[in-house]
Amino acid sequence: MSHLKEVLKLIFALEKRGGETSVLFVDDHEISELNKIYRKKNGPTDVLSFPCDFQHSAVSVLGDIVISVPMAARQADSKGHPLVHEIVFLLIHGILHLLGYDHHRSSDRKKMFSKQDFYFQECFKDKNSPFFLFPRKLSQAGHRASRGCKRLS
Repeated sequence: MSHLKEVLKLIFALEKRGGETSVLFVDDHEISELNKIYRKKNGPTDVLSFPCDFQHSAVSVLGDIVISVPMAARQADSKGHPLVHEIVFLLIHGILHLLGYDHHRSSDRKKMFSKQDFYFQECFKDKNSPFFLFPRKLSQAGHRASRGCKRLS
């Protein structure tokens, strides 16, 4: 878990903004329930973002990210890369949504996915990175074609 905190720190530093964020790892049943309640969609998804935008004098709360571990595992398996890659990728995707990025319009999609791919590569480029032990075998094109993130507005 501490390694995933490093992902948050990296993005917050590069974005020059951030805040308190909770990350919840759930099964398909739990994420299906959330997907149905908040998005009116049946079935599991890989990641959901719940923006909060709470400001207090000393605390900024961005919101919550919910990741389905079984869905992430299936996606990693189908793409032929380690589960940790998929979890990091979904975490980055969720964080970017909490920071206000979206991918509904073409121009927004290009900006968000460019940042997402850049941050992912940043997580794995340094020998001192906690993720360096996992080979970078991620197919970015494959990820773009199969993204299943659902943002809650």
